[in-house]
Amino acid sequence: MATTTESTVAPKKNLLDLILKIWLDWTVPVGRVWGIPIDIHILSIIGVFFWFKVLQDHFHWVGIYLRTIEFLILSSSLVVHELMHAVVAKYYKKKVEGMRFILPNIAVVFLDLHPRRPSRDIWIYLAGPLGNVIVTGIVLIISHFIAHESTWMTQYILRFAFMINISIAIFNMIPLYPLDGGRFFKDILLILKIPERYANFISLCMASLCFLGLVYFLLPMREYGSLIIVAILMTVSILSLTGVLNLEEQTT
Repeated sequence: MATTTESTVAPKKNLLDLILKIWLDWTVPVGRVWGIPIDIHILSIIGVFFWFKVLQDHFHWVGIYLRTIEFLILSSSLVVHELMHAVVAKYYKKKVEGMRFILPNIAVVFLDLHPRRPSRDIWIYLAGPLGNVIVTGIVLIISHFIAHESTWMTQYILRFAFMINISIAIFNMIPLYPLDGGRFFKDILLILKIPERYANFISLCMASLCFLGLVYFLLPMREYGSLIIVAILMTVSILSLTGVLNLEEQTT
């Protein structure tokens, strides 16, 4: 999952905000890209462990090699997604405060979008998924030119890169706040001059419909891990859109 963070001026603080801030600050700095500080959350240790736990059944080199390649592709796809958010934000003169990764599949970019301009902010939200769509197109072009010469392993890697990037793009454009799609949906309502109070209510209704649709889709497939993530997103959506959690200062 990849998301965008925004901050505003002098928001109210509460216990949930403090807990979220403390949790997000459990990080290790790893460097900078274009002047943007990049951190890795301490929980990445657990995430990486579970990602590679299948190695206990794949001691041969092929299994280890493929799992490592999958990890690198997923991580790189998240970097592309978040960097696209950051690049467009910098283009609009917004402050990019940092990027944070909870490996292997969660990433956040912290942006200061004040002063808010929904007509511009929507392009910042769209930039991440668009970056993954561009990568998907590049993978398709490469696949076309080497289709008759590639090995099964190359085909597998390209297919995995395609699926990961298109999945990240589609998932993030679901109008379930605080995903990019949910923020895009809310800003469209604001552009249409709908008062923010009503925009929050409509966004919450849309998020609820998306949540029910995802549960209906995932439950028969027994995707319990995905269901937990969706449930957490819905909880965050309720807390943020009702004003209980100042998510716009912390994360989306």
